[in-house]
Amino acid sequence: NADIKEWVVKKNSDMELSSLKTRGVGSAVVTKQVGFNRVLDITDQYKFEEGSVAGNAALRSQESIHQNHPVSFEVIKPSKDELPAGAKVRIGIKMHNKTDVPQKLSLRVRATLCSYTGRKLKALPMMSKPVQLSKGADREVDFTVTPAQYLNEFKDKVVLTFNVSAQMASKDEHGITMTFSDSFAVSLSPPELRLSVMSEISLDKRTAVHFEMNNPLRTTLTNVEFTAESDGLLKESVELELGNLGSAERLTGSFVIRGLEVGEQELDVALSCDQLTGIRASATVNVVSGAVAMPVLAETDELSINEVDFKVYENRIMHHTDEYDDEEQLILRRGQNFSVEIALSQPVKKVDVAFRFTLRKRIGGKRHTLTLINNNVPVSDSHVQTSVDLPANMHVGRYSFLVGVRTPSQHMAFFDKDDGCTVLFNPWCKEDDVYMEDQRGLKEYVMNESGGIWVGSHRRNRPMRWDFGQFDMISLETALFLIEKIPNRFRDQAALVIRHLSSALNSEDNNGVLEGNWSGDYADGRR
Repeated sequence: NADIKEWVVKKNSDMELSSLKTRGVGSAVVTKQVGFNRVLDITDQYKFEEGSVAGNAALRSQESIHQNHPVSFEVIKPSKDELPAGAKVRIGIKMHNKTDVPQKLSLRVRATLCSYTGRKLKALPMMSKPVQLSKGADREVDFTVTPAQYLNEFKDKVVLTFNVSAQMASKDEHGITMTFSDSFAVSLSPPELRLSVMSEISLDKRTAVHFEMNNPLRTTLTNVEFTAESDGLLKESVELELGNLGSAERLTGSFVIRGLEVGEQELDVALSCDQLTGIRASATVNVVSGAVAMPVLAETDELSINEVDFKVYENRIMHHTDEYDDEEQLILRRGQNFSVEIALSQPVKKVDVAFRFTLRKRIGGKRHTLTLINNNVPVSDSHVQTSVDLPANMHVGRYSFLVGVRTPSQHMAFFDKDDGCTVLFNPWCKEDDVYMEDQRGLKEYVMNESGGIWVGSHRRNRPMRWDFGQFDMISLETALFLIEKIPNRFRDQAALVIRHLSSALNSEDNNGVLEGNWSGDYADGRR
């Protein structure tokens, strides 16, 4: 509703209005056509005809929307504008009924997967929910885009665009249907290619560069190729053919660089395959003419761990636990590898890294503690990138989690993860008791959140639809509550865990979940 005003500036600096155009702005809405360098007029999708009765009524309605709209809305967007491929994208809509009467409305979320250049790749199915708000009520409704909805179309770096809208069942005083809308976008980055290399080397000195990458996609990466280039560190580029990388598998490798020129040298690496081409990483290595003096901690110096990145997003994807609602919890599966990055307070050459897991809420038997150690892990710029393999027979449950490092001069530092971690059975691991080879079975019996349970007698039975909700945090917390009733010495074998859980379900004598009722009074539930 802006106006175009033209002014004349006189010699004495006075300004005089010469013309006023009230219809020059807002008469049309245009955009670029998808796939063509042409203008597309989309005015009718966004506004009424200029000066029409309906347009004027809508304008009056929008001018007073904040005062007169019966429901207030707030869209809760992801905390980060860029998420790693394989992450779930959650959107929340908070509503408050400002009136003394119930309100009905319909919520809709449209998500579209686009390339980074704006080309539309896939329109995801529209998500909608009817909502009824009682008078003065508050409510929040969540929508989720799962990795399965976009990973098959994932190409390099992509963008998910969201259009969130709410339409009221009632109309305002002008007869206009009241609506609310918002839009935003979230970038999905390709898998991270990580490098580990010394930050400084001597001229003509050789040193190894280690690289690794996890495949978070639900498909195998085929014909994986790795390249590395640097004028001051490589006489010729490195080209490696690495074959295929399966879903949820980890790629590791190394190559050798050499200080060819004094000064800061850039090392650029890239990984490509049939599915992805935009995976890149770089590092800076300072080449010096003399010998590199590796700093050594004096006896009076203190070594500490500034921070530990437990890579919760990446590890949960690799461990098939990314569907659990609480995205901040580190939930792992035994018999599988997980990665961490440790930031030290001082530069050292190498360290031993220890991971100590202690089962929480010990009941019966001795306190169960598991310590896993990686020796002689290289340090780059005071950062340690390492990983650890959880045993396939590790006890399941909640653990306290401590990370420790030790230098060759016996300096030590520790980091205690406040909320610990959770370790589950792993049907994807061949060495685990619960291994399931059939991929369709894994999808149906492990990942599917709803299905059928059978009720009735041996001769007369039928399936009943059932919502398992195994990824709701209340379900996991309940299972862990029951598991913690099992003595520690039995928690490494699936059969023994199941037997004890069957007993723990009984509320009468085991303070469990189910309570029998044969009184004939079932007013508060079912028989």
